[in-house]
Amino acid sequence: MNYTKEQRCSETFMDGWQRRQCMKGAVITRDNKPYCGIHDPEYIEKKNEKSRQKYERELNLRVAERVRELNLRVAERIAGESCHKINPDNPRAVAESIGDMYNVLKRCFTYLEALNQTVYPSPLKLREDISKVLAKVEDK
Repeated sequence: MNYTKEQRCSETFMDGWQRRQCMKGAVITRDNKPYCGIHDPEYIEKKNEKSRQKYERELNLRVAERVRELNLRVAERIAGESCHKINPDNPRAVAESIGDMYNVLKRCFTYLEALNQTVYPSPLKLREDISKVLAKVEDK
């Protein structure tokens, strides 16, 4: 359908070297200017905001993934260095026994809790150290 210039959207754009007016019919008026559904400033703003939010979500996911990767690399380096300090001849054996050491510390902690801290006064320091190690391992 052909619209008169007054019935058309007021948005203009460059077509080669010429400025042309949108050929679509106006469906809404904003600031005393007629706009079609595509060039409506509020529609454009909503569309742009939706795109910005999508971009920010994707960016946040990429940044979080990168941070996880870097933290893993740092943890691997620290673990490797620590295992080598404990047993320079066989750091792999230390690494393979970390899970077992953690479980033993958990059991020791439970045992010391059961003693109710009153029967043996000397385990208090040990209990405190074990608690610190477990908290560190469990990231508390």
